[in-house]
Amino acid sequence: MSKNKIAVPSLKDRALLVRLATKKINSTKKDAVATTGLADLYSTSEEHVSATKRVLPSETIAQARQIVGRAGNYLKGKTAGPVSGKRIVGGLAPWSINGDGGASQGTFYICPNALNEQVTRDLGAFESQLVEAKEKLAKAIPNAIEKIKQENAELFDPADYGLSPHYTAEDKIEAGKQIAEEGFKLAVEWTFVPDNENDVRSNTGLSSTQIKAVEDSQRQQIENAQQRIKVNTADAIIETARHLVDALKAYDPKDKSSAPFRDSTVQKIRDLVGVIRSINWDNDAVLADAANDLTAAIGNHNAGDLRDDADQRKKVAKKVAKVAKDVETAKKMDKLFAA
Repeated sequence: MSKNKIAVPSLKDRALLVRLATKKINSTKKDAVATTGLADLYSTSEEHVSATKRVLPSETIAQARQIVGRAGNYLKGKTAGPVSGKRIVGGLAPWSINGDGGASQGTFYICPNALNEQVTRDLGAFESQLVEAKEKLAKAIPNAIEKIKQENAELFDPADYGLSPHYTAEDKIEAGKQIAEEGFKLAVEWTFVPDNENDVRSNTGLSSTQIKAVEDSQRQQIENAQQRIKVNTADAIIETARHLVDALKAYDPKDKSSAPFRDSTVQKIRDLVGVIRSINWDNDAVLADAANDLTAAIGNHNAGDLRDDADQRKKVAKKVAKVAKDVETAKKMDKLFAA
């Protein structure tokens, strides 16, 4: 199937780019003394063994690590946001990918305008949570250092905490603040989708041939990103639609707890429709039809009346299942741009 060119500037009117830089330290580190001891114990060399020691109790840094981990997975659709309580179905499409098809290290993610407010609020909440967790951590570290010193005296080293051999209580307090501040980070960065016409200026010192090569490369990157958005959106439709179908079929009013049918299951469809229409810059027929068909299938139904009406559950499930099947077939037939 031939693939038509996409108008390059279109994506920047439909989305922003967002990136989340994260950092979280571990409770253990490799230790030379422990490694030497392990090698001696098994009559081998340090080339063949490696030993770690615990420098902080795992429970001391657990909260901060969990917050950073959840925030890092949020843009990928793997965790729910603390404000919205919602998971980004399918995750956001990465701006650039590596050779394995995964997101490139440090890449931006393409955030449709319909999700900008939700993502901004959720990422801001993750940042606030981390600030509070780091304050608690800084206060807990001095006691944690002493705990490690008492329980692992042979391997204890003040330098692991930036302390001198003859440190004071005040030194431990400062060390706690430093470790908490430098050990855990969340940094949110927003930017516009690159505009090809403005990315390469005449005053860069490049020749006209070089400028054209950079422009062509930028244009191709934008087109590839737009292709990934279409496939990513299609995958989100299939996943969300099938989840609703499964929930409708499994629900038993006589045994509600065995397979609960939650209000959010219907709302996810309505949220997804908004995202589809927001990001469908060229009115792709497959995505447009999916949005319209999902809207028609759900109609004015809410989870409550679907729980009460078995016939309507069957009808809605049948219509929504068809949407998932149609989109999946379109992907297989290359009616969407291939990723």
